[in-house]
Amino acid sequence: ALQSAVDNASGPLRILFKRGQSVPVSQVARVRATSATQWLNHLGAWGSGANPVIAPLHSNFLFEIKNANPVTHFTCENIDFKGGWDATTETGYPSRSPFIFLQSTTDCHHLISRCSFDGLENVWLGCGANTNSTMIVADSVATNWRDYGAFIHDGVNSRFALIGSRFQQHIDAQNGNVNGAGKNGFYNDHGPIRWSFLKDTYIACSDFFSRNGWSPLGPDNADQPCIRVNSRNPSGIPSTFNLDRCVCEGGYQVVTIEGHDLSITEYPGNYLIDRALLIATSKTFKSFITAEYGGTTIRNTIGIATNSPSYHPNGWIGPVVVESQVPAPGNLDAPMQLYGNSFINLRDAANDPGDNWPVVSEFAAFTNTTYENNIAHGPGLDTPVNAGSFDMSATIPGVTPRYKGVLYNEFGQEDGTFNGTVGNGGSFTLPYPSGTNQSYWQAIEGTDTLHRLNADGQAYHSELGHFAISHEGSGVRVTNLSGNSWSSGASWSLKLDRKSQKSQIPDTHGFTNALPLPRPQSAIGTGFGLIPYDDFFGNMRSGNSAGALEP
Repeated sequence: ALQSAVDNASGPLRILFKRGQSVPVSQVARVRATSATQWLNHLGAWGSGANPVIAPLHSNFLFEIKNANPVTHFTCENIDFKGGWDATTETGYPSRSPFIFLQSTTDCHHLISRCSFDGLENVWLGCGANTNSTMIVADSVATNWRDYGAFIHDGVNSRFALIGSRFQQHIDAQNGNVNGAGKNGFYNDHGPIRWSFLKDTYIACSDFFSRNGWSPLGPDNADQPCIRVNSRNPSGIPSTFNLDRCVCEGGYQVVTIEGHDLSITEYPGNYLIDRALLIATSKTFKSFITAEYGGTTIRNTIGIATNSPSYHPNGWIGPVVVESQVPAPGNLDAPMQLYGNSFINLRDAANDPGDNWPVVSEFAAFTNTTYENNIAHGPGLDTPVNAGSFDMSATIPGVTPRYKGVLYNEFGQEDGTFNGTVGNGGSFTLPYPSGTNQSYWQAIEGTDTLHRLNADGQAYHSELGHFAISHEGSGVRVTNLSGNSWSSGASWSLKLDRKSQKSQIPDTHGFTNALPLPRPQSAIGTGFGLIPYDDFFGNMRSGNSAGALEP
C-alpha cells in the first residue's frame, strides 16, 4: 500500500506512523522512490505517546530515495528504528540502514530529527554524488551498531551537519575481533562516524563514544576512532570541517583527519577543532588527534588521558600528531595552527605507557606551522611533565568516562569448506567447538538461538529461518533451509550463539571516575602569539594565558 501511494502520488507525499506502535520486521516492506514520477517527501509520526518503533529490513534499505526522485526537501522525524544486532553479545541480525539517499540529478535538503537508531549495521547518510545537497541530523541517537554508527559518503559538492546528537556505542559492547582477521560480519567493527567525499561538514554539541574495532594494530585489535574525517575529494575542491563543542571518548586515536589508506591523496582545506573534550581510554595508544590535511586548526580543546592501565604496549606518540603521507600539491604549505589547548595525562607511573608527552609530534615537512600557548601536563609520569600549578579539585560538569574495560568475544567462529554440495533441506555436521560437548549445548539451546552462518558468499541467520541447528552425538548438525544450495568446496564460517556463557567486562582497564577540570592556578605562557578570544567554556578571555582555560 505504501509503495502504491508513492508510485501514484501527484506531489510530495507524507507518511506518518502511529505513536506508541511497534512495527516488526515481518510487517515491513521496502518502499522505493527511484523515478521522476515517484514522490516521497516526509516520514514522521502522528498521535500521542512514544515514537513509533520500526524494525528495518535485514536484507535491504527500508526507504530508498534516489535517481530522479523529484522532491527537493526530505524529512524523517520522530521515529525509532530498532534492529536485531546486540553489540554486547555480538549476536543477532544487524538490520540495514533504514534509508539510502542517492539522488544523482536533484539538489535535495535532507533533515533527520529526533530519531534513534539501535541495533543496525549502520546509518547510511549519502547526500547525492553530483548534487549540491545538504544533510542535517539533529537531536538524534545512534547506538548498538555492528559496523559504523553512521557512514556519510558520495557528496563532493554536498554539506553535512550533525547537531545536538549522540553517536555512542553501548557501554557494554564487546571490543570486536581480537584476532585482527578482517571484517566478516560476526563482530563489532567500527566507531561512531566516518565520511568521505564531502565538501563541508559541521558537527556541534554532540557526543561520541567508541569501544570496538577490527584492525590488527597493536597486540590485539585497535579500537576505532570516534570520528574519522577522510575527505578524499577527487576533484581537489577544498573541504571544510568544523568540530565544535563536542565530547569524544575512545579509539586508538580519538579523532583522525587523514586519508583512510595510502591510496588517498591529502588535499588542503579548512579543518577546525574548537572547544572539544577528548578522552583517551586504556586502548588509546597513538594520539588524541592525528592531522594529515593542511589547513588544520585546533584550539580551546582539552584532552585527558584517564588513569587506567594501558592495554597496548607503548605506542603513544603525543597529544597531537601532524603528518602527511600522500600530500597533494599545496597540502604541506597550508597553515597548521595549534593554540590555546590543554593536554592532561592523569596516568601515574604504574599505568604510564611511556614518557612521550610533547604537545605536537611532527612527521611531515609542513612549511607554515604555528604551535603556541598550549599546555602539556603529566605530573605522574616516570619523567614528570609539569606545565605549572593546576587546580584539579573541580570536575568537568556532566561528564563521567564510560570505558569500563576490555572484553573481546571469547568464543569466535568455526571455519571450514563444504565437502559436497548442500542443497536446500540438506545438512552438514561439524565437531563441537573445543572445550564443549553435546550436554553443554543442550543446556543453552533454549535461550542461545541467534546463530549466524556465512556460506558460499552469503550471510544467513537462524532466527530468520535460514538454517537450523541440532546438537547430536556426533557434533553440531546444520540444516540448510535457505532455499539456496551451498557449493562443494565453498568456504563456510559459523558463529554459534552462547551469549549466556559470556564473561562480564573486567575492570582491569576501566576508568569511571569523574574527570578533573584542569584549571591553571596562575598564568602559564608568554602572553605572545596566537591566543583564542574565548576559552573552553565559551567565556571571553581577560588575559593572555596559555591553555584551554584561564586561571
